[in-house]
Amino acid sequence: MPVEKQILERGALDDPRTLALYLATRKEQVETAVKLANDELANRADVFTLDALAWALSASGRVEEAYSR
Repeated sequence: MPVEKQILERGALDDPRTLALYLATRKEQVETAVKLANDELANRADVFTLDALAWALSASGRVEEAYSR
């Protein structure tokens, strides 16, 4: 199975941060990416998750909010 398909099918459960980054990078389902990254902060409140959230916010056009993260 291609990696992209695995990420899309299982990412929300297995690794939400990676799925958020994947979606944000492709500028697909950016609000889902924001929600996944924001929710993931409860589990992994680290610099990598903050980066994923900022990336998703930027992809959704919320640049000022991304910058403040």
